[in-house]
Amino acid sequence: MGAGPGARFLEGGLPLDLVALAEEFGVAVPNPAAPDDLDAIRQTRLAELARRTDAWVESLGDVAAVNILAGITGSVSSRAAFQITKTVWLRRLHTRTSFTPAYWRFQVNIGRQLTDRGILGNDENARENYDKVTSGELDDVEPDDAMRILLRAVYRGERADAAAHLARVHAYRGECAHALEMIKLYRTEFTNRRAPLLMLDAYISAATVHAMIGNWSGGLEHLDAIEPTFRHIGDEPRRARLCAQRGRFLAWAEKYEEAERHLTEGLRVAQRLQLGLVSAEIHAAWGYLELDRKRPNEALAHLASASGTFQRAELLAPLLPTLLDLAEAALLVNQNGLAVQALETVEDELDRFPGYAPLYHHRVAQLFVYAERLDNARASVAQLRETGQATGNAWAASSATSMEAAIARTERLIASRQPLPAEPPGS
Repeated sequence: MGAGPGARFLEGGLPLDLVALAEEFGVAVPNPAAPDDLDAIRQTRLAELARRTDAWVESLGDVAAVNILAGITGSVSSRAAFQITKTVWLRRLHTRTSFTPAYWRFQVNIGRQLTDRGILGNDENARENYDKVTSGELDDVEPDDAMRILLRAVYRGERADAAAHLARVHAYRGECAHALEMIKLYRTEFTNRRAPLLMLDAYISAATVHAMIGNWSGGLEHLDAIEPTFRHIGDEPRRARLCAQRGRFLAWAEKYEEAERHLTEGLRVAQRLQLGLVSAEIHAAWGYLELDRKRPNEALAHLASASGTFQRAELLAPLLPTLLDLAEAALLVNQNGLAVQALETVEDELDRFPGYAPLYHHRVAQLFVYAERLDNARASVAQLRETGQATGNAWAASSATSMEAAIARTERLIASRQPLPAEPPGS
């Protein structure tokens, strides 16, 4: 077993206080190794580590061991966890001989990771593949996209948690009807199962869908219903992620103090456990809160921090909505170049994430209204309506109507600034 390019082994003597304590209790303390022996000691420890790791993998099976290892690694580095999972996916699973529980858990893991990176299978027709999976045509296929991987996990592996991640895939692909079907499916399935950790992951994931389709009240109700389960289980990383989601939805409801209380609690957990990506989720939600509170400078600081983390981790799915909020905050504090850069980044990814097109055009229309470029704003509203119809996102129509009202108000404001025409002489 190789140590890997990022592994480090630390050597050193025991602290003196620990040595004294051990001697007080009559415990033998090993003598410090002589410098000449350090290489031999290191090689011995490496060999022992490899032996124990091989025995552990043998006792669990390769795929189960990778599931655990990737889960542990993912708490520190999403990129490293994805690399581990992808390596096994490419090298081993194409030769799999049976569908085991560990195999299906692996499928959910790789499907979720591909979803976060925008590998959604946009060239695959969803309805056709639904028919294929139910007829068994996909059983002998090892898909390479999130949509089909998670689709198989839902219907052939009976993984209810995969349905929540599949809901996100459909929402990102601009298939809101399919996304809502998956949300209904996993909520129904989890009422009959005792799988609390899977349920928590599913509810956190599906909250993203509620936000994308503008179902803010339903999403908040959804998160409120699951919070007692979070408190009862006591899983700290998941609790911190729930705090991020609830903070965002409470901000929408203008319950600002409660939102900030949840975000503060979540950030405290994330910092204590050194969960960088969870901290970024919280900062992204906090930026949304500050925007709603009309505090763009504070919003920009949170959103810049979150977007930087998501970019380094190569996680496009959470990056894009963060950049949309960052664009608004940047424009409000007269950082127009930053706002344009953020919007250009989102625009470049709309082919991969067509579900974000209505949100993008809404934000662009909003920014044009701020800049009092009303013809451009009207064109963006037309695209907002068009992409809303194409994706089945009912929020887009009501949002377009609100933007049209904002354009009319701004038009009246501009007209009120114009000097009255001079009266003709002798009038």
